[in-house]
Amino acid sequence: MRPARSHEAVTAAALRRVSADLTRRRTDGGARVAAVLVAHAFVTGGAPSESERDIRVGGVDQVPSGVFGGPDLLDYVALGHLHGAQHVGRDGVDPVMRYAGSPLAFSFSEARHRKSTALVDLGPDGVRNVELVDAPVARRLADATGTLEELLGRGFDHLTDHWLRVTVTDDVRPDQMWARISRRFPHALVVQHNPARTAQRPGASRVGPQQDPLEVAAQFLRAAGGRPPGPGELAALRDAYESVLAEQRSA
Repeated sequence: MRPARSHEAVTAAALRRVSADLTRRRTDGGARVAAVLVAHAFVTGGAPSESERDIRVGGVDQVPSGVFGGPDLLDYVALGHLHGAQHVGRDGVDPVMRYAGSPLAFSFSEARHRKSTALVDLGPDGVRNVELVDAPVARRLADATGTLEELLGRGFDHLTDHWLRVTVTDDVRPDQMWARISRRFPHALVVQHNPARTAQRPGASRVGPQQDPLEVAAQFLRAAGGRPPGPGELAALRDAYESVLAEQRSA
């Protein structure tokens, strides 16, 4: 049983009022009144992306297309919420239903979206045509994945003007990774290290109160960077640790 205040229940209640109003208007005589409904909902069958806000109420976040009635009631349903422009509903059973989508991409899951505006030709007999007018896209989203050497090579020249999510796959985290990627791709928004052989890397173990802090730091570097600390790094860690101990003794 659906919750009394679910999106489906509230939408159904609103549509009953819409239906009553349209019935009155269409029985007054004259030309048939065309009807366009604007709604913010997640209609069952729509394809979501990562950036939409959760609109779940009582564990229910979807509205079946049948709630909106058949094409004899509504001619066009202009939907909002999902960021990808798309047709939803059942052809010939539901009204013409479309999500306009967002004019801009809000997450990398929208990199392949075609951003557009729906230009609807509507007359007394219903929807005659829907034309999608492409939205201007100043800078596209894309993913770039590879070793640092590959990413700095010529094979990724075509992405230098994109908003990028860059994944570096070297087994060992490269030195100055972020700085080098940023110089190569000035519009990189996300730079992450995801080694191709992650499964072979040692995982972090539980840290106890009696464990040597230097060993904890070395363990972290092995787990996060895929390599043990070098002599210079060990010396820097030791100097920092001894400096803290000296301050505590003198306090």
